[in-house]
Amino acid sequence: MPIGLAHDGANRHDSKLLAPTLDSIPITRPEPSVKRPQGLCLDRGHDYPWVRELAADYRLVPHIRGRADESATGSRRPAGAHAAGSSRPATPGSTETERS
Repeated sequence: MPIGLAHDGANRHDSKLLAPTLDSIPITRPEPSVKRPQGLCLDRGHDYPWVRELAADYRLVPHIRGRADESATGSRRPAGAHAAGSSRPATPGSTETERS
């Protein structure tokens, strides 16, 4: 699906911009059907009943990994683990290649 864009001031939760973002998709989406549904992947910050209702209004199937799903699978990073890059933080004056 083409990416849409919506913006607002700072400190605004992403879920509040879901409808404007979906409205801003620049091309006409194909009609979803039972045989060919269209999904909407969202993070757990969008795990609210009203977000699911909004997705249904747009005829999208929401795929939201909830907090319960994450804790049940044990997929959370351990404390102190980094999401990407080096396993240790950069020190002042070091470069990316020096840390590798």
